[in-house]
Amino acid sequence: MVDATERREVFVFIHGYNTSFEGAAIRTAQLAVDMNLDGAPILYSWPSRASLLGYAADTDTAADEVLIQDVADFLTDVAGRTGAERVHLVAHSMGNRFLVRALDRIASRADRVRFDEVVMAAPDVAVDEFQDTWPRIMNTGERFTLYASRRDRALQISARINGMHRIGDAREVVVNTGLQTVDTTAASAGLLGHDDFAGSALADFRAVMWLSLAPDQRCVLETAEDDGRRYWAFGGQCPEQDFGDVTQMVRANGSVEAALSKLETDMISVGVAARQELGRKRDLLRALFTQAASPAGAP
Repeated sequence: MVDATERREVFVFIHGYNTSFEGAAIRTAQLAVDMNLDGAPILYSWPSRASLLGYAADTDTAADEVLIQDVADFLTDVAGRTGAERVHLVAHSMGNRFLVRALDRIASRADRVRFDEVVMAAPDVAVDEFQDTWPRIMNTGERFTLYASRRDRALQISARINGMHRIGDAREVVVNTGLQTVDTTAASAGLLGHDDFAGSALADFRAVMWLSLAPDQRCVLETAEDDGRRYWAFGGQCPEQDFGDVTQMVRANGSVEAALSKLETDMISVGVAARQELGRKRDLLRALFTQAASPAGAP
């Protein structure tokens, strides 16, 4: 399947707690559609109890050493045997416990693989475990993006149950060297904040997965600070719709230059109002790819 595609890209999705196999498969398929994936979506489905009352059982499962080793072997096989040019990893909620623990196993190998974008969405991972593990796993991916929210009710409950803050809860933001932390609170629009990456923050998620845009190139974000440590938060100055449109143009046309050429051509044959709208997007596209100190894809 991957060999027959132009971009030869895959992503592996690891679902969270209270998720059935069917539900995880549907979520994986929806992500592939939302991303217009040119390759293969791959699901790693671990045996969740798929029940609100099954949190303790799922917690035990996420600590199963045999299963963690299986995840590590699976991810290594995906990177080495699919023929993909880009392999992204996306974990949601408790699925991040498997991801972090499996990457720790992979990091210890002499022949360890290196993934492309690693996205940790609303991770239900204890701060102490993550801070201990981070120095070992930070080089297993080209870039790690952490999506966190101050409105994440699920992680607030998890913190009370476990007696430890979760890294996906932005009320105490986690900022590490090499980790791109994004506070999605302003994008949550009053929702629970536990699925922002696939909903209200989807345009930013696409920019990461499609183009490997650095945070300072994603104009829906603004810089924020916590005790002098910089991270990113939703609340940038450009309209999200325009940002989503221009990143889709680059994705569809294959390069910034081709997208700009298409815009210039389209502007010739449309009315004044439409020309103004296309001109605004052209200017935004130019700004996104020239204002950053580092090129797209740099950490």
